[in-house]
Amino acid sequence: MEVDADRGLCGHIISTCAILNISDISKDDRFEIEKFIDPDTRSILGAPISLNTDEVVGIVFAFNKMMGNGSIFDFTPNEELDMGTIASNASLAIRRAHFFQKAMRQKRKSQALLSIVRARTSDETIENILDITIQATYELLLPERVSVYLCDHRKEEAWVCMSRDGYEGLTVKFGVGVAGSVAVTGKTIRIDNAYDDPRFFKDIDIDTGFRTRSMLCVAVPGFGTDSKPIAVIQVMNKVDGHRFDDDDEEALQDFCEEVSLAFRRKMLDMSLLKVARCKRVDQEPDEQNAAALEESLLKEYASVAQRSHYSTAVLQKRDSCRSNLSRPALRRMNSHRLDHLSSNEHEIYDSINRWDFDPLECSDAELMTYAEQMFVFHGLVDAYDIDREKLSSWIKAVHAGYRSINKFHNFTHAWSVMHITYQILRSGGAAYLTTLELFAALIVSFCHDLDHGGVSNAFEIASGGQLSYLYGDEAVLERHHVAETLRLLRIPENDILENLSFTDKLEMRRLINSGIMATDMAKHFDHVERLASLAKTTIDVTNPTDRIYLLGGMVHAADLSGQALKPELALKWADMVCDEFREQAQREVRLGLPLTPHMQGLELEITKLQLQFGFISNIVVPLWKALSELFPAVRHMAENAYANKLYYKDRVRAMTEGVPIKMNGRAHRRDSNVSDISELN
Repeated sequence: MEVDADRGLCGHIISTCAILNISDISKDDRFEIEKFIDPDTRSILGAPISLNTDEVVGIVFAFNKMMGNGSIFDFTPNEELDMGTIASNASLAIRRAHFFQKAMRQKRKSQALLSIVRARTSDETIENILDITIQATYELLLPERVSVYLCDHRKEEAWVCMSRDGYEGLTVKFGVGVAGSVAVTGKTIRIDNAYDDPRFFKDIDIDTGFRTRSMLCVAVPGFGTDSKPIAVIQVMNKVDGHRFDDDDEEALQDFCEEVSLAFRRKMLDMSLLKVARCKRVDQEPDEQNAAALEESLLKEYASVAQRSHYSTAVLQKRDSCRSNLSRPALRRMNSHRLDHLSSNEHEIYDSINRWDFDPLECSDAELMTYAEQMFVFHGLVDAYDIDREKLSSWIKAVHAGYRSINKFHNFTHAWSVMHITYQILRSGGAAYLTTLELFAALIVSFCHDLDHGGVSNAFEIASGGQLSYLYGDEAVLERHHVAETLRLLRIPENDILENLSFTDKLEMRRLINSGIMATDMAKHFDHVERLASLAKTTIDVTNPTDRIYLLGGMVHAADLSGQALKPELALKWADMVCDEFREQAQREVRLGLPLTPHMQGLELEITKLQLQFGFISNIVVPLWKALSELFPAVRHMAENAYANKLYYKDRVRAMTEGVPIKMNGRAHRRDSNVSDISELN
């Protein structure tokens, strides 16, 4: 029950800050009978509870002094003194409670800030950072509900990327609603009574059965000169029933500053998150829109130099003058070397020179034989006088180093990446590399996932695995793959580098380290941007930096080639990676770890299809477009990726809208009407 603090009994005591003793309220003309007073009330004794001489925080009342016979008597002066003592003790208790509350607020604030600082300084995924953000917000302000919106300034909308209360996927236009208004202005909104504010959406309460009372909505600032919000955090209803106050507002604003820093390094995950979560296929962006979405989400990151410019640079046709730039002659196998091949080697040569070669139909023994021949066909065995027995022993050791239990990150995947790297080298890549770098490219591609545990970096860190401690929670898996690769090469019977000079051995170690570290997905946009930049100019083959970027980009593209192959192969690799994702998701549940959103629900066919569509649209197509601009001979891989993207989209539409799939349509063949790579959108 609320009463008016400016009038009546309460108003009088507050204004005078003095004890009030009334013998018979019905005969006192100063006051009306208030709603909190029983009609039978006669005598009243009230005393102010004050924290200082002029700040009244409460009032203690006594009504109808009763004696044993049930008669009502007046309160005495001594009882006024007793009431004053009671009020004084209450004041002391409240003062202590205020100090304790303030200390607890500060403690919660410090813990919330510490949790998000730890998250942003470790190798957490954006999903984990968002989960930590929500949990820390709950602990900071003790609200009943928390939602995190990400801002898409191109489409002028904010969408709930993560919520524990059923709001996930909710989208609001900029300027509409509370979160939409904060997304535009960046100004905090605090509402004491939501239903009295026209910006509040009552329909959401109706749909969910929740009753919103008070709200606090704060922007997560961006990093550009205009500092447009990159996210919005909205909280509703304090669990103690109180309204949000100035201290809550200040605490959440400080917290959002740290959240902003945490989001800075997670541009890749943020760009994929909406696509992976989107449920309405008709709103899925085509490739150009997806690139624009990435630009909208990522351009605020001041530490990244306009990563999103590739979305336009790669899509533009090279000028005619640029198409005539001279390039070094391709390094090809000498014809006399082909003449000396045995019939079996000729057969292998013809097989592995096909882009659509399917390693999933081969035994591991066959793949190991083919792997050895790739070094032969590129002339590396002759160039470095590699002992064939040691080469065979090393390949067997690499085979043993991959865990066969893994559904995706296994020896077959490693061989496939090596094979695609081999093909890229044959299609123009070898022309820009030294012989040593070509040698390194095959080693790196073959060993890039050596001893992979079938889980992500984030899982290794969250589960407190040995590797996370050994490698300091940063690029844990990639560092381990480097270490395992170098360890195998040090074993005498595997030493395929034994005849390299001392200088070349040191350089090879550097190339292996940089090449495998380049497969870290956190560097994806770097690869796309650099490949696009190299495609616009003549590569300086005398510049080792350009060559190292190129080597890393080629291996990274090969690592992501599964969905750039023909549909029948792409579907096989998609199933394998989804199977491995499902296994990690199950382990996360068993261990009580934060759940990785894009690995959830993959037992449903439509979820798998949506995941692949988003991955191809935002990651695979832009990467292979950039590489095909540099090496036109790999253009068909970009076309395959585009066709697969359309195939997954059509499959989703068929499942959600009943639209039949044209089995002889564009998703099952290369689109012969596409005349330029820029048209593959």
